Amino acid sequence: MRKSPPPTGARIGIRPPFPEAFATAGWRSRPLLAVALIAALVLAGTAAATAASLKQGRQYYVAKEYDKAFEEIEPLAEDGEAQAQYILGVMYLRGQYVAEDPAIAAEWFRKAADQGHAISQINLAILFARGEGVEKNLREAYFWSRLARRQLTGRQGDAAAQMSASLGRAIGSQRRSETEARIASWQPALRRPKEQFGEPEKLIRFGTGFFVSPAGALLTNEHVISGCDRIVVRQDGRTGRGTVETVDFLADIAVVRSDLEPAGVARILKGPRPPKDTAVTFFGFAPQRSRSRTPLRSDGVIVDPDQHEGISAWMQTSARAYSGQSGSALLDSAGRVVGVVRAVAVDKEKAATGDIEGGPAIAAGIDTVLALLTRAQVEFTYADDYDEPVLLPARPPFVAQLECWVY
Repeated sequence: MRKSPPPTGARIGIRPPFPEAFATAGWRSRPLLAVALIAALVLAGTAAATAASLKQGRQYYVAKEYDKAFEEIEPLAEDGEAQAQYILGVMYLRGQYVAEDPAIAAEWFRKAADQGHAISQINLAILFARGEGVEKNLREAYFWSRLARRQLTGRQGDAAAQMSASLGRAIGSQRRSETEARIASWQPALRRPKEQFGEPEKLIRFGTGFFVSPAGALLTNEHVISGCDRIVVRQDGRTGRGTVETVDFLADIAVVRSDLEPAGVARILKGPRPPKDTAVTFFGFAPQRSRSRTPLRSDGVIVDPDQHEGISAWMQTSARAYSGQSGSALLDSAGRVVGVVRAVAVDKEKAATGDIEGGPAIAAGIDTVLALLTRAQVEFTYADDYDEPVLLPARPPFVAQLECWVY
């Protein structure tokens, strides 16, 4: 990736954007390009070094210390971290520490967009629509805005829908139909870190998953399987391999296909998200917390069913999660899947001191889970329409442990 040298003289001090906001004034005006600044949010299964560097880079960006932000973010972007690539694109577009260069910004947005990063996709669409940093191409703008629309919700989703509808009319029905066929077959390019020549294969992270299909399809978090050269699936002393089928980057969930025959499959809630104060439980592997192969149980209630930190794909619980439990099935008292555990929320004081071992679990909502399963054409089982409490076993037959190995 080519770079522009830092500008001489005073740096351009532009007010940091609002979290998860973009182009609300319309795609023909200059977009608000946002860094997803989710403060005090720790992925419960991600590689510690990457998570720490990305978090530090975000903090520097918010503090307008753009030189330090660049030093933290740029190596991660080069290694293929989509969120870092997105932030770097924003910095080049705005001239923050580096010289303003829309062409380089577009390159970084494209790298993140290729991995399925929704905000990068909509920003790339805006650049194509306006011919800024790239040759103007309304068909490409329509393509990327439609891909982004599949993930974005709320105000963002409405803006993306309006933009794609306008672009669709502009390119005409024939080109729109051809582009829709391209959209239907599109799959994200999963991140691969830099080649580590001369180094042996090594385990970089643990995670949890749960089977939803007798054919071996299971759900987990995208960050659990991101950048893996080999995915190992373990259940009841048996070992298999996993391959990624599809992901939802915004909700941080993924469908993995395993060659293991599952001991059981989870039943999925058919209805909307459960309301506040609904009792929830999950079982996930926490190697640093427990050295046994038995998943650790955690109980709590849903604190906010509609969002976390303004992101509607997630919901907040009081159930405590630990590193390695990312990808666990969030269950109601009837044993039905109501979400997928994805991260730990800690208060800002603890985050500042590094005290992040365990915290209230954040989960992707059942609506996002159903959307991904439908898109991946996974055959799964809806739970019966009853909500009577059931006695959950110490080791549910659908729970599996995942390992991410790289060379």
